[in-house]
Amino acid sequence: MHTYPPSTNFDKLSKKRAAEIAREIRECTVVVIGDVMLDQFIWGDVSRISPEAPVPVVDIRRQSSHLGGAANVLANLVAAIPSLDHRGLKHLRLGGEPRSPIDPDPRTCRFYGRCPKGRDDCCT
Repeated sequence: MHTYPPSTNFDKLSKKRAAEIAREIRECTVVVIGDVMLDQFIWGDVSRISPEAPVPVVDIRRQSSHLGGAANVLANLVAAIPSLDHRGLKHLRLGGEPRSPIDPDPRTCRFYGRCPKGRDDCCT
């Protein structure tokens, strides 16, 4: 795995170098930890303020829902992978029991013993 120095000049990135980075990214393993949320939006027009409370009265035109929280991060990561074949995408289900969130061992990864890429040095 290469580490790349931060750069603010993206104009100098050649097509060859971009392809090389894309190939290396495919070999990375990424774990997204966080809450899965559903963001819900109401779209409409406001023509007046309610007489009962100082809130706008919305004439609802449509509603939409989108992934939020960690689910949004994961969806953006997947969307950023060039030429990902979604039909070949496999979902990984971790076996075993999750570690206790009440009394976790701070020296151990929370996925230790369940992660297929786990190694003994994950527990240090």
